[in-house]
Amino acid sequence: MKRSDSKKRSGAPDAAQALYRDALEAARALKRKHRALCERDLETVRRTIRKALSRVFRRKPGPKADPRIGVAARESARGAEWDELYRKYIDHYSQMPDYTRDYAKAGFRRKVSGYLQRHSLLRRRLRGRGSAQ
Repeated sequence: MKRSDSKKRSGAPDAAQALYRDALEAARALKRKHRALCERDLETVRRTIRKALSRVFRRKPGPKADPRIGVAARESARGAEWDELYRKYIDHYSQMPDYTRDYAKAGFRRKVSGYLQRHSLLRRRLRGRGSAQ
């Protein structure tokens, strides 16, 4: 007894196989383009590609984090003044009315503090470096 359902037609490629072939092609192109780095430090290349893939195929729903918050948190950990950080990282800070500015400042502080709480090692490392300078 033949099972015609279990066999794939040769004319219609399987979607998973097509995806696999495309991924292989992209990986080979990356390896060709960055051959020197691959030969020198393959582990760094693999780590970088893994990081890029996890950013592209993000599993967490919702918006991506603002990269300016991480930069501002590092500056804050080094001991930068909050007023300086507000002007630098809050869009249109100088044109905001006082009422809106207070909300923007509170939200910014909350985001920066949350970032530093999630990255406590970074906070300790930069505190030590900031006081030595």
